[in-house]
Amino acid sequence: MIEGFTRDGDDYVVTLGRSVCHQVVLLCDEVIDAVADASPVAQRLFPDASDVEEVALEFRRLTEADARQDKTDRLLWLQTVLADPAGAVRFPRPAAGRFVAAVNDLRLVLGELPGVIGESLVPAGETREPDSDHAPDPDPGLFARAVYDLLTWLQDSVIELMLADLAD
Repeated sequence: MIEGFTRDGDDYVVTLGRSVCHQVVLLCDEVIDAVADASPVAQRLFPDASDVEEVALEFRRLTEADARQDKTDRLLWLQTVLADPAGAVRFPRPAAGRFVAAVNDLRLVLGELPGVIGESLVPAGETREPDSDHAPDPDPGLFARAVYDLLTWLQDSVIELMLADLAD
């Protein structure tokens, strides 16, 4: 069982294992590509700043390029943090906000995928028909939901340490 982040001197540390880290690195790649391509999935990362269309468009014009670069930089940084061959994740305490922001961006994009948050991938009243020659297809959203839950737990674990540091 994976335990949450702990302090090791001035660092926050958790060991996730190499395969888990690798999956999150791959997710970072996908989100970086979605941000660069202005994919509709990534639009959750760039909400309108105003209900007034002209104001929202002007704000977007002035800030979106920098916001895209900031998000990309954070995700690239997260990939380096996840690159330990043993699957250890380590970063200095001052970088905790950066970690939380990068993980939040991943969660926001995952949450936009069908069936990850809220409703099921299979509409109510419908069932999946198994292929007669194969086992039933696994729920395609199951892995995404598991990653979403893991990222949520990691984010919470870091925030708990940050709050404890504030209290000290």
